[in-house]
Amino acid sequence: MQQPDRSLVTLKQLGSIPWDLLVFICTLLVGLGILGGALWQGHFAPWWNKGTPNSLLTGQWTAEFSESVNDAPGLEVWARLHREGAYLLMGSYGPNVRAGCEDWLFLQEEIQAVSGEPQENIIQRLRAVKQIHTTLRKNNVQLYIVMVPDKSRVEKGQLCDLPRPRSYESRLEQWNRALSSEAVAVIDTTASLVAASKVAPAYWRLDTHWNQHGARHAANAVSDYLQAHQAIPNATLQTTIQVGASQPRKGDLIRLADLEHLPEQWLPPADTEQILNFQFTALQENGLSDEDLESQLFDEPQHADVVLVGTSFSRTADFGRFLSTALKTNVINLAEDGAGMLGPMKAFMQQSQEQGEWPVQLLWEIPERYIQTPIAESEQSWLETLLTLP
Repeated sequence: MQQPDRSLVTLKQLGSIPWDLLVFICTLLVGLGILGGALWQGHFAPWWNKGTPNSLLTGQWTAEFSESVNDAPGLEVWARLHREGAYLLMGSYGPNVRAGCEDWLFLQEEIQAVSGEPQENIIQRLRAVKQIHTTLRKNNVQLYIVMVPDKSRVEKGQLCDLPRPRSYESRLEQWNRALSSEAVAVIDTTASLVAASKVAPAYWRLDTHWNQHGARHAANAVSDYLQAHQAIPNATLQTTIQVGASQPRKGDLIRLADLEHLPEQWLPPADTEQILNFQFTALQENGLSDEDLESQLFDEPQHADVVLVGTSFSRTADFGRFLSTALKTNVINLAEDGAGMLGPMKAFMQQSQEQGEWPVQLLWEIPERYIQTPIAESEQSWLETLLTLP
């Protein structure tokens, strides 16, 4: 009786194994090899010698082991190669980024249902805004919330097969209505951005933020709202915008996917950004020279009539400069990257309280995706201090 060709059986079995499983097995073996080499070289010896019963009970031993693993030679490179291999073989962008239509990327946070208690989180965020609004009113500051809709909301036509939770469709409207019921002024830029996206994309393809086209329309939406409510500040400047050359822009979603080290030809084509030169000229009646105005615009003075706080959206695509252009006044941009929803507001209010200087109008830019995230203990502690302020 003829025996089957075991090599053919093996190849057939191998052909039935998914690519992602092969990548996982290969990277697992490489990772174990790196850890084994680090162990052989005595890299974990200090951690091993600290394995006392007390350190095991307190969790110190586990924490130090995690730090030792992170510092193991070659492990960071191995993790990056794993991500790059998964992308090149399977088109995977990792756990934080999802691919929509051709060359469009989206933040996973925008298209996945919020875990935990999202409604309770919204209530806490609304309560926080109300506390801040009350404190600002005591200091004669008029607060305007500038809401930035999700990229997946404005550019939903580029999602293709990516699902967006149905509950997200109404959450921004509910948030705005709840703020308005508390007499908090809300400027929702959604309609302006959706209209802009019908002419050209309002967000970068490979980035979470709006592009210059979207930022300009959002700034105009703020100006239109203040004009309609007779709250537009006095004109103190005029702006000339010179359009320069275009340059490629590798988006933050590529960095978040840990693919920024790959050659450009292996990645989706980069977005294109124009270099814009804003030239602000002070009007004679305000008594400021052009040099004084530039200092106020970019050197963060102690006092200004209009201040902008917010996230990286306010520091991206020239939004702050577009806002100064639309309002015809110097808007001091105190936004911060990576500080969350409350971080920039906390820094601004603490500084203003210490110096006793408050603006007439405060624009607070808030991305939609933050309104359902829980408030950290440190943030809650700061909010409680607001109740004791005069």
